[in-house]
Amino acid sequence: MFIDIRPDTLNLDENQLERLITKRTKAIVPVHYAGVGCEMDAIMEIANRHGVAVIEDNAHGLFAKYNGKYLERLGAWPRRVFTKPRISPAARVARC
Repeated sequence: MFIDIRPDTLNLDENQLERLITKRTKAIVPVHYAGVGCEMDAIMEIANRHGVAVIEDNAHGLFAKYNGKYLERLGAWPRRVFTKPRISPAARVARC
């Protein structure tokens, strides 16, 4: 499932995240875009509350930091996907 982005950062809108999580949700995949980190404190709090993993996509945020920590060091499983740039850098809420 996709989630809308914030117009100020082009990252996922964490204010919409919690209402999209269901009992079938297994992971949240925030995409850090253009060196700007997603609001990871809010995302991690929501993920922990619902018992879902956070898999950060950091291909567009290499060497960027969020609150003094390097991006991709905040979630359970970091990844870097070096493919064609996405048209919409929206984060995905994985449902299995």
